[in-house]
Formats: sequence, structure tokens, C-alpha cells
Amino acid sequence: MGKALSMPWLLDQDGHPILSPGYVATLDEVVSPSVTLPSGMRSLPVLVGHFGSHPVDLNASQPRYVGFGCIDTDAMPLLTFRMQIGPTIAYWLANPADAQIWKLLDAWDAAGKMALSAHFGGSGPLLVWEFSITPALNALREWTRHAGDRATAYFISRAGHAILDGILPRIATSDIASVQTLEHVLGCIVCTPEMGGVRIRVVNEGITLH
Repeated sequence: MGKALSMPWLLDQDGHPILSPGYVATLDEVVSPSVTLPSGMRSLPVLVGHFGSHPVDLNASQPRYVGFGCIDTDAMPLLTFRMQIGPTIAYWLANPADAQIWKLLDAWDAAGKMALSAHFGGSGPLLVWEFSITPALNALREWTRHAGDRATAYFISRAGHAILDGILPRIATSDIASVQTLEHVLGCIVCTPEMGGVRIRVVNEGITLH
């Protein structure tokens, strides 16, 4: 499905990294070879995300949740995947007009499971959750057929705004009933080979493509 990128994907106009990408790997690439996995699971695609050195309590007693959804923007919807660990929630923002994302979702649907791997400055949790393509996802897939040539540019701009301008923390809510308040809301942008590398210019109003 894909491999980790050796360089950050979003760069400023001088080539300095702004955000590291999320990317697609497989369980075989993420899990140690010494770990025994169920038959056929080593090829399960995994969304990997690096979220900086945030103080996340990874104690096994912390409640955990994995989900997916959509954020509406003025230009296009943003496909989201999320992992919550106690009061911390991490988001992967993905481009619904990217064929590689649908290849990932179809593989998850066939396996009946999705997998997210989050890194918070080092090793982090890998969570595997039940998954199936919902009617809402099918409707979003139908939308992509009419997305147009500017969909990727719109996605980069709106996803960048959501992460860099603090929109995610304002709209995020806890998926875990026992956790009423979120302390950390983090985000990354899923980069696939179809999207390539992008340089952006940071301005007071947000970001613009460069």
C-alpha cells in the first residue's frame, strides 16, 4: 500500500518542515517480526501518524477508541480517522478524492478491520478496530466522482487550516463517555504517492499553496 516517507511532506517556502505526514504502511512493516499475528493480518494496511512529543499517558488502564468520519468545509469534505487514548485524541485527515484512500478503505472493509498506529515522540499504540464501509462512506465515494481537478489543492488548503489554525481542537469531542474533557487534540495529513510533495506559504490568515 505504501511506505513511510523519508522527509516531511508539508514544507514552508524555505523548505523547512511544518507537519510530518501520516502515511499508509502494513502491519508487517509496523509490528516486530517476533510478534505472532493472525493468519493474513500481516498485509492489513495501517494508517501511521507522528504527532510530536506530546505527554500522552499510554498506561493500559486508559480507555481507548478508534473511529472515522467527515468534516465539512466550504470547499470539500475532509475524511477523518481518529484514535482517542484517555483525554488525548489524534486525527488523520485524508483526501476523499484520492484513489489510494479508497484502496485503503476497501482493504479494511474486506478484512473487517481498520488499524491506526500513532507515535507521540517515540513508540506509540497500534489499535485494530472493527470496520465496514458505511452508507455515509459510499455517499462520499459517489461525491468523489464529481470532485474536479482542484480537489487535491482544496484538500491541502482546508486540512492545513484545520490543523495549523486550531480548528480541530474547537470541533473535537470525546468518543469516550468517561472522558468529558479533551486535553490534547492532534492532527496529521495523510500523504499518498498520488499527492506528492507540497510547499506552502504560511501567512497570518492561514496557508496558501506555493
